[in-house]
Amino acid sequence: MHFVSMNVRLFLPLIAAVSLHAKADVQATYPVSSYNFGAFAEDDGPVTCKFPIINTGTEPLAIIKARATCGCTQPAYPVEPIAPGDTAYISVTYDPEYRPGRFNKAVYVETNANPPKKQLNIRGTVIGSDASVASRYPADFGPLKFERSAVAFGEILNTEIKTIYLHGYNQSSDSLHINLKDAPPYLQVSMSPSVVPPGEQTALVVFINAELCKDTYGFVEDSLSIYPTADQSFKIPVSVIIKEDFSKLSDKDLEKAPQSVVESERIDFGKIAHDGDPQTRSFTIGNSGKNTLQIHRVYSLDKGVSASVSSNKIKKGNTAEITVTVDPQLQKGALLNSRLVVITNDPANPTRNIRLVGEWQK
Repeated sequence: MHFVSMNVRLFLPLIAAVSLHAKADVQATYPVSSYNFGAFAEDDGPVTCKFPIINTGTEPLAIIKARATCGCTQPAYPVEPIAPGDTAYISVTYDPEYRPGRFNKAVYVETNANPPKKQLNIRGTVIGSDASVASRYPADFGPLKFERSAVAFGEILNTEIKTIYLHGYNQSSDSLHINLKDAPPYLQVSMSPSVVPPGEQTALVVFINAELCKDTYGFVEDSLSIYPTADQSFKIPVSVIIKEDFSKLSDKDLEKAPQSVVESERIDFGKIAHDGDPQTRSFTIGNSGKNTLQIHRVYSLDKGVSASVSSNKIKKGNTAEITVTVDPQLQKGALLNSRLVVITNDPANPTRNIRLVGEWQK
């Protein structure tokens, strides 16, 4: 028996002799209309199933065409008419290459029977190969793979809430019962679903309420623990940059707002011995506005850089002193080139970046 693919139309004399219009005495019966391949490895290559079609009428049954919903699914069918009482088969092949995860595909068959159209379905789950999984889920957490290795919210206002989805994939041949622990109090975390069958997808759902960050501003870094199995645990870094929301300030509020003025935006430590003692420098920050300037936070993301401020509240016309300490033994690189971040309630300049520079003494 010869087969033709979905993209090839053969107008053979034998089929031409059969009416392509549905007739009452042309009947097609499909004992099976769906097939589940179950879970199988991508490396096994294409899989095929066969759907029987029985001519239960009194006239020859012709399959006019069969088409799939995408190129990954290829149906094939006999070109010869099916005699009354006979059975033929429609083969459906699914190619799993670079398609890890669950699939559900439809094949639409058209015949000269009454009714003329029939939908067949295939489904299954592809356990992806190392190459295809790594291209879509490069972050490795044991049997659980993620599209990224960290959760980064970016910038949000201190009045906002935000949700991030970190999509994952179970590359193992066993179901994963995923647990989450040690999330900071300002985060709500969950897995959807928390039980992931082999070869199927899931998502880490991370919800942040910035109002619960306890007046923390600027860059905040934390982590949560994920347990893909009972004896495996991994840390997932979480980061967010929290900014003060000034949107509700009126024009009158803005007119009276504090205004920060820094003595210098560049602090030169000069030549420093790389193996020497910590070095300190100081600079002033003042308030040229009307209301009190509140210093929310002074920090650096560089190791070995710390800072202190003489007063967190600066009234109109006053100044405070910020002292910066650099521990050269904790610094890397050919030069000192760090950044100190000063965050205040100045709506015009809420974040001040102070460059810390220096040269290591030979």
